[in-house]
Amino acid sequence: MGAGGPPSVDPDYENVTYLVLVGRNLDVSMGLVRRLVAAREREVKIVVVNPRAPNIAFSSVEWVPIIPGTDAAFLMAVAYVIINEGLYDVDFVNRYTNAPMIVKPDGTPLGGKEVGVEGDYVAWDAAGSAPVPLGKAKDPVLVLSKEAGQRVGGARTVWELFVERVSKYPPDVAAKITGVPADTVVKIAKKFAAARGVIEEGGTPLETATTSTHTAVS
Repeated sequence: MGAGGPPSVDPDYENVTYLVLVGRNLDVSMGLVRRLVAAREREVKIVVVNPRAPNIAFSSVEWVPIIPGTDAAFLMAVAYVIINEGLYDVDFVNRYTNAPMIVKPDGTPLGGKEVGVEGDYVAWDAAGSAPVPLGKAKDPVLVLSKEAGQRVGGARTVWELFVERVSKYPPDVAAKITGVPADTVVKIAKKFAAARGVIEEGGTPLETATTSTHTAVS
């Protein structure tokens, strides 16, 4: 939300199409639970991924038990399916994420001054076959060609680095880490992508503690 944001933001559950709650404990907020009513009335699919079965999981939602501390591996496996099945929205990735941003081999962002353009961050524009300020590319590239990579000193895009990391977590590998069956991961990933759904992660101190989430991906 950025610095100085509102103290709370109510999720737009009323308009969601497919909702996956990962480590999201709604039991502590009846207000949030009530906001799911409209989605349920529209028969929106709700999936709860949590070691514990929250109260809402005993109603019209799917509960997916998971080993504590392995949420990140589950999410990486979902991303693996979406990427390898070509189910991601390229336009969304280009416009609303930093995926086209170019990162140097040392892991730091390529600065505009280093390639003679404005701005602190850079993307490669296929339209002009040249680096441009991030957000200004007419046709941003997610995967650099060999020639483009050489022109920016062997750097790669955020997307390339993300895909490389995700490649370590196919569903069968993630299943051994998370306890969530591979076919369940595949099913959720495909339905999520088809419905253009939302994954909401975390939300309470217990769920977001280092002992409970994010610890199974390196």
